[in-house]
Amino acid sequence: MLRSGESIPSQQRTWSSRWGCRIEAITKEKRRAVKVIDPIAGELQFDHGWCRQFEVEFLGATQLAVLCFSGDPHVPLEGAQRSAYAHFFADRERLLCDASTALLRHCLSIRLEIQERASNEQARGVAAEMSDELHLRELVELKEIFFPESFGSASRVFGLILDCDWDPSLGIGIRFEDEALVEIGPQDIVLS
Repeated sequence: MLRSGESIPSQQRTWSSRWGCRIEAITKEKRRAVKVIDPIAGELQFDHGWCRQFEVEFLGATQLAVLCFSGDPHVPLEGAQRSAYAHFFADRERLLCDASTALLRHCLSIRLEIQERASNEQARGVAAEMSDELHLRELVELKEIFFPESFGSASRVFGLILDCDWDPSLGIGIRFEDEALVEIGPQDIVLS
């Protein structure tokens, strides 16, 4: 067993877990990085959750976001997280289209607030003219597709986490349960 501050004796160790994942521990600058090869989600690195880069079509453009599963570095993904990801992946085009449409509708409903709180004159102008996804892309940025731990719930839950120009501290979250969009609000609705 490693003690705090110790590194793994060899450069890399690999073992299989009881969850069917291949787990690798790699030494990097005296800190331990853990990588999992999950049979459903693929290769994930632990960084405040199990994560990897993921390319998606969102708001009419290809965007690079972080695919992230909350959890513990010593326990791979839960079955509910795998199920949520598998359903998301199978129907991602429709789900991301639903999210884009709902986000545009939401932003149009709060357009005056966006104009008042936008960070600069250009963003205020974009908000004033907002009518489609192209304008919206100038005000929001997809950061993560997040799969929270289930805590015993049978629902398949995931959400989109976006940064937005008019509220950088809270951003925007779009929450899905069982492949249905259920809420748009601050990022906290996805993270909790």
